[in-house]
Amino acid sequence: ISDANGCSATNAVTITQPAPYSISAQISDETLGNDGAINLSVQGATSPYTYIWNNGETTEDLSGIIGGNYTVTVIDANNCDTVLTFNVPTLVSVNQLRIENALKLYPNPSSDFISLSAEYPLIAEIITIFDASGKEIVQYHNTNLPFEMDIHNLSPGLYIIRVQESNNVSNLKFIKKQ
Repeated sequence: ISDANGCSATNAVTITQPAPYSISAQISDETLGNDGAINLSVQGATSPYTYIWNNGETTEDLSGIIGGNYTVTVIDANNCDTVLTFNVPTLVSVNQLRIENALKLYPNPSSDFISLSAEYPLIAEIITIFDASGKEIVQYHNTNLPFEMDIHNLSPGLYIIRVQESNNVSNLKFIKKQ
């Protein structure tokens, strides 16, 4: 660098850059409903980190989740971000297949009411409706099937109905239309 009088100065500057993100995940399958998990391990970039999941959570790890895809945005202290998507599988047992084959959800798509019935007498211990991001919308307990649910207040889109009976869990999808 030189000034107006012709004086000059030299200085060495080292610019360092943090290591790139290194993110790994330990994924636990969903087996009995709401027992899936994603355990993140984040290294590199500049801590502390901020987490924003597509289901609204802001924690590093997710637990008590249903099977499906979950996307996280990790932001470091320098406001650099990376986006990753993980799949939490749902394991299916022989008994679960029996229940899923016996359940009927109709009409589908629907705008006001949706009915859930079974081919045999069934008392569902828990019926839960989730939106497409995995957020719980409503839950019903000890419900005799057939059962009619009022969905007219739901926004249009894809929803999942989870039916728990003993140690069996079934997930059915429905579309709420305008």
